[in-house]
Amino acid sequence: MDNSLYGKGQGSHHLQIKFPSMSTKVIISCMALLTFAIMIIFPSSVAPYDPNSVDLNNRLAKPDMEHPFGTDHHGRDILSRVIYGAQTSLVTAISVVAVGVVLGTFIGLAAGFFGGTVDQTIMRIVDIFLAFPGTILSIALVGLFGASLFNIVLALSVMWWVSYARIIRGSVLQVKEKDFVKGARLMGEIHTISSGDTCSQMYFPRYLPLPHLMWDPQFFISQA
Repeated sequence: MDNSLYGKGQGSHHLQIKFPSMSTKVIISCMALLTFAIMIIFPSSVAPYDPNSVDLNNRLAKPDMEHPFGTDHHGRDILSRVIYGAQTSLVTAISVVAVGVVLGTFIGLAAGFFGGTVDQTIMRIVDIFLAFPGTILSIALVGLFGASLFNIVLALSVMWWVSYARIIRGSVLQVKEKDFVKGARLMGEIHTISSGDTCSQMYFPRYLPLPHLMWDPQFFISQA
């Protein structure tokens, strides 16, 4: 056992736990993220005013100590509206990413694992979605089904799952050429569609935790 974990001296039995050192930038970033998270989770405790409170006598006020972000054309405090609006944006973002990752992961796994006609069919559907501008397609879907949080999540998910599906498909095609997959194929473990459990054991655990939770600025522009 590594003696460096213990205190000096033969009779010392005090365990010294070593924590990874973090730079000042990391600490500041974590504190900023924690602050934003608290603001989003508890907006009523942070926002200085009711976001829907109208004050026509104080319309379009410039930023000052009372209203740090100023007021809009109805006299509503912009800072309060930003804090409350961030909660909706976060819920929408998490929902869209979750739906896109789950749907794109399973579709990409199916395309890469089965190949052939299944792969060609899925990829042609992906090409059809990619042929349309994502933002315009989302606006059209929201206009068709109505403006609501569910419809916005649905519209953005339709636009975003294709990116994840292509990433997962390409990664699966690379892993299919690995030695352990070829060995499993030679042993007869991968040869029929009924071997879906083998697919879940060899491919799915490798790509579910991939860092593909991409936060693209274009996503928030589309949401707005």
